[in-house]
Amino acid sequence: MKTMHPHRLNAVGKPTFKPFLLLLLLPFWLTGCALNKPAKETVYFPPAPNPPHLQYLTSISSAADVKPALLPFLPNTAEPGETLSKPYGIAVRGSKIYVSDTPFAQLSAIDFEQKTYALFRQDAMQTPINIALDQEGNIYVADTGKKAVLQFTPEGDLQRTLAREITKPTDVAIYGDEIFVVDYSSSEVKVLDRKSGNLIRSIGREGKPDETLSLPTNLVLDKNGFVYVTNLGHNRIIKMDRTGKVMKAFGETGDRPGQFARPKGIAVDDDGLIYVVDAGHQVVQIFNQDAQLLMFFGERGSKAGTLNLPADIAISRDNLEYFRRFADPAFEVEQLIFVTNQAGPRKISVYGFGHQKVSAQQNNTTPPPGNNAPLQAVAAGK
Repeated sequence: MKTMHPHRLNAVGKPTFKPFLLLLLLPFWLTGCALNKPAKETVYFPPAPNPPHLQYLTSISSAADVKPALLPFLPNTAEPGETLSKPYGIAVRGSKIYVSDTPFAQLSAIDFEQKTYALFRQDAMQTPINIALDQEGNIYVADTGKKAVLQFTPEGDLQRTLAREITKPTDVAIYGDEIFVVDYSSSEVKVLDRKSGNLIRSIGREGKPDETLSLPTNLVLDKNGFVYVTNLGHNRIIKMDRTGKVMKAFGETGDRPGQFARPKGIAVDDDGLIYVVDAGHQVVQIFNQDAQLLMFFGERGSKAGTLNLPADIAISRDNLEYFRRFADPAFEVEQLIFVTNQAGPRKISVYGFGHQKVSAQQNNTTPPPGNNAPLQAVAAGK
């Protein structure tokens, strides 16, 4: 007896599908995407009736959230190892984001343009915490297990090992020809020459007692080269120039807005706004350059837009078109905010920073005060 197949091979070896099979699949083909993507709640920060400045857009937890399905009516799937477990560091460059997954000792490279999810070699890393990228696309990983900073090529090949004299490197950043490495064990930032890898200087231990580094975890350099460091020891943010001169210090231990419990990831956008991830309060607080709190977003929970043990943050104006499709039509996304979560169902939460659009009808009237004002202007009472 011959076996029945849904298709047979023709003379040139190409499958010829039965017409009745096409008719059977057509309804699912046309409606499958809608079935797999139910309408989601629009989540703004701050919530109404305040004018919104951020919208929660979506989340990424595995390759299934990035790679296209084989067929429109089938759900996306992730291969073994393509699911984030406990991500910490995150960095963005062009269409790609890089995420360190500490328990798996691996680095995931997600490309939104190509819709790919790649894994970097695991044997080179032990406890990858944070990530930085240089202008050539090389990848630097602060690995506390290796007690070093590992430099990879853009293709993911281990190039060299740096900062061997640091006992516990927890973060790394690149600015010009210098590499800045957080040394948690000595409460300093070690500055290395990017070409030779040699130590140039150490910063962060000079100044008033409440302005020196104390158990630093994360750092970032803004576009002007100023260094911002989060500290678990005294729950303060220290801003220095590249020589170590303290420009500003703010924050204290507490549970009120503007205070911190466990400050970790930190980012500064092109307008100078400072974003601080607090793993204790599970929020991101936004400050201006005068250390004035402008707003916060997140908070612990299971609903969309909440955070669960947030660790690191990255801000980018790349990939806007890819993520604007998740935004409410009435909200204009100007830049993207990526926050890693070490627990919960959403491993990378993606937010859009922007403002409400003004309709043609609103343009002919006087809009409500502050309705579309930039965040800094709202904080200044303008």
